[in-house]
Amino acid sequence: MSRDLVAKGIASANLIRDSPSLDARPLFEAAVTYASQNQIQTATAAPYGAAGTITPVPVFQCSSSGCVSLPMDLGQPTDQLIVTLYGTGIRGNTGLANAAAEVGLDQLNLVLPRSLAGAGEVPVVLTIDGQTANVVSINVK
Repeated sequence: MSRDLVAKGIASANLIRDSPSLDARPLFEAAVTYASQNQIQTATAAPYGAAGTITPVPVFQCSSSGCVSLPMDLGQPTDQLIVTLYGTGIRGNTGLANAAAEVGLDQLNLVLPRSLAGAGEVPVVLTIDGQTANVVSINVK
């Protein structure tokens, strides 16, 4: 997604060869802002199998005409589909004050209940301390 943002002129990044570090926060924050303004989830997902297998599945697909959510299969009856949402400004709120995260990156891991099987587009509404984040959608097969 970051290449898409750079190509569209929404964000820019300068990489310096042999640089000891790169502060990717501005690029990440631009990606999160672009995603939330366009109701695109910045997310990854994977069914975790009972035998310890982890199989990443795509959450969305972007093209020149925009981004769409892709149907995610909950997997086998013994699997747990975990969707990881990324954002900023989440930690530091009530109940999350001690959450560990990378600077500029907050992460929520959601275990999707099997009752969502076949639900299709489902809104994800996150409310912390009375503040609701931008609503995004996921697609459950």
